[in-house]
Amino acid sequence: MKKVTNTLAPALQDFFTKYLPESRGLSRHTLLSYRDTLVLLLRFVAGLRNKTPVTLELDAISPEAVLAFLNHLEEERHNKTSSRNVRLAAIHAFFRYITINMPESIDQAQRILAIPFKRTVTRPIDYLEYEELHAVLSNIDRATRDGRRDYALLALMFNSGARAQEIVDLSACDLQLESPKQVKLFGKGRKTRICPLWPQTAQVLKEFVSERMLEGNTWCGQRDRVMLATLYNTGARVSELIGLTTGSVVLEGSACVHLHGKGRKQRTVPLWRTTASQLRQWLQCHPRAANQPLFPNRAGGPMTRTGVTDRLKLAVTTAAKRFPELKKRHISPHTIRHSTAMHLLQSGVDLTVIALWLGHESTATTHVYVEADLAMKESALNALRAPTIKSKRFRPTEGILAFLEGL
Repeated sequence: MKKVTNTLAPALQDFFTKYLPESRGLSRHTLLSYRDTLVLLLRFVAGLRNKTPVTLELDAISPEAVLAFLNHLEEERHNKTSSRNVRLAAIHAFFRYITINMPESIDQAQRILAIPFKRTVTRPIDYLEYEELHAVLSNIDRATRDGRRDYALLALMFNSGARAQEIVDLSACDLQLESPKQVKLFGKGRKTRICPLWPQTAQVLKEFVSERMLEGNTWCGQRDRVMLATLYNTGARVSELIGLTTGSVVLEGSACVHLHGKGRKQRTVPLWRTTASQLRQWLQCHPRAANQPLFPNRAGGPMTRTGVTDRLKLAVTTAAKRFPELKKRHISPHTIRHSTAMHLLQSGVDLTVIALWLGHESTATTHVYVEADLAMKESALNALRAPTIKSKRFRPTEGILAFLEGL
């Protein structure tokens, strides 16, 4: 006897993995809504037939079963008519897919597609008066961190009229708290809109952002800022950077850092005033013993190369919001080292000094930066006197003209 293949399971799989996201291009929120509807429907139909959902066939979802399910939503689950219609829309979407891909079930699909949406009762819009809204906001306990968050959230919702999903999807980069103050919302139908902010809302959000330290004032943010500044100042290799201890840094008098680098060689690199100041503040806020890592991980131990790379990637991702071209570039800690060398070279520092700065074995290694600097090449070209050879215009002889005319 030939075994009958279950058609419902592969149809559902293709519907959710290919048809909806690829053919229809629907958002993930819509997919999740359709999924929840069909899960409820399958459980309901399986209960009617005393089966498990996995054993159901497509023909088990009859028009009568769908109507019974819709009544169940209103009577047993106490859903409103609008919710019932949302569920029916999802069922219609699935059976429109069935009409296209399973023509043998087109009669069943057409009968289900003929089930109409139920008319809803239009109610007056329910809203809060200004005094009521003010009472809600003023009763939030802003002495706590959660209270300040809730106040900022509700104030922004009132200012922008945003949906709850639009609010929870917001990130710090969607806020512009300097003039013109505004928020960018990504909403229903994948539409993006810009909403202006009142000065009061912008001030509340600015205080919230500062407190939540979304601008890099966390412990990790402070460490990363000082670490990358030191990396740029010194041009150190990653292994040299993570090997630094507090005792490697001299911040009094001639500020400098002692690096133990490639080939077991040690070198001393001077620190700019800004870098020395940042390091001084870092060590004052987070004092450490002389033999402890200068840039520790959260556990207090030395960072790894991967850790430094990941922190740099995080900083680059943030900077890419201002400079989008950074998204297309592969930037590693060694890129910072190259940047140090190029900027020293462009500032007129001698090549031998740069070689010492970077810990190169010879200036031949450092010479690649000269070759990479197009501005230096242009400067060298401009220093040359262009040849003053006067070009003469070619004039063909009579014999050539006669030859060409005879072709």
